[in-house]
Amino acid sequence: MRNSIKRITGLVLAFTLVMAEIPSMEVQAAKTKLGQYDKLFGFSDGIARVEKGETVVEGITEGFIDKNGNEIVKPEYDNAYDFSEGLAAVAKDFKWGFIDKTGNEAIALQYDAVGNFSDGLAMIRKKEKEGLIDKDGNIVLEPKYYIIEQFSEGLAPICISIGQEWGFIDKNGNEVIKPEFNYVGSFSEGLAVVMDKNGKYGYINKEGKVVINLEYDYAANFSEGLALAGKNGKYRFIDKTGKEVIKLKYDSASNFSDGLAMICKKGKYGYINKKGKVIVKPKYVYAGNFSEGLAWVADKNWRYGYINKKGKIALKLNYDGANDFSEGWAAVSKKGKLYFIDKKGKIVLQ
Repeated sequence: MRNSIKRITGLVLAFTLVMAEIPSMEVQAAKTKLGQYDKLFGFSDGIARVEKGETVVEGITEGFIDKNGNEIVKPEYDNAYDFSEGLAAVAKDFKWGFIDKTGNEAIALQYDAVGNFSDGLAMIRKKEKEGLIDKDGNIVLEPKYYIIEQFSEGLAPICISIGQEWGFIDKNGNEVIKPEFNYVGSFSEGLAVVMDKNGKYGYINKEGKVVINLEYDYAANFSEGLALAGKNGKYRFIDKTGKEVIKLKYDSASNFSDGLAMICKKGKYGYINKKGKVIVKPKYVYAGNFSEGLAWVADKNWRYGYINKKGKIALKLNYDGANDFSEGWAAVSKKGKLYFIDKKGKIVLQ
């Protein structure tokens, strides 16, 4: 089933590093509230998604729990997204709809695909065309586009039909930036990545004006005032005028988060600040972006833990798997068991 939230539609934003999910593993016993699940996801709107089953053959179902470990929704859906703006997209028998935080079906499961709510609107797909609904399930825009991506900063990327140009619509469904690009990304900090017919990337503002020339081979969204861009095999961080701020000598990098960007050199990960200074030398075999002041990292033995923004070990590397902190908690795994910890490493839910 196509994941309409994270569709790959021709543009892979440069060097957005893959974040680790908690490894699925056989739970030794179901003596704890979380012991019955095979996978945990981060909290969003005070609710976390949980998953049962490890293979398509045995069947994978998803549900939701609150911070007390109570099941808001039993794992009965074939697919689900995290809560966003009070609603979560769920699917059963290849039909998608939305549930509220009590687990009640707020919008009937009737669509071929949906997107998360953003700016009060969500994408819906019917008969290979996409439109928009509001949180009451009312049709705001009848399905007519091949693709509508999620709204960001009041605008959403659209593509009229397969192989056609991309543009943007506003929340009323009006085409405010006409489809003339071969691909566009979502707006971030007032600018959006666009690609021309020659495969070159640059940036436009909300009026559709090119503000950074389409001259790059790769480009990523702006984050904390900077964006990663590549040209002729060399990469750098640029500011919103297109000026090179940090010249990179690494194999890859991620966007800035909490003031730091992840870097990779010869398969090892570290971090730099906005001046390009190395805060953590590339030494970890795997790592994540900073979230709420901490980042998970893994050593050569694939033991996971967390470091702070000074590069110091905040939580010892003694977990089998780890995820980003969200709403003060992070899901981790150890010795076949899954649980949530706080920023001091205390188990808060198991």
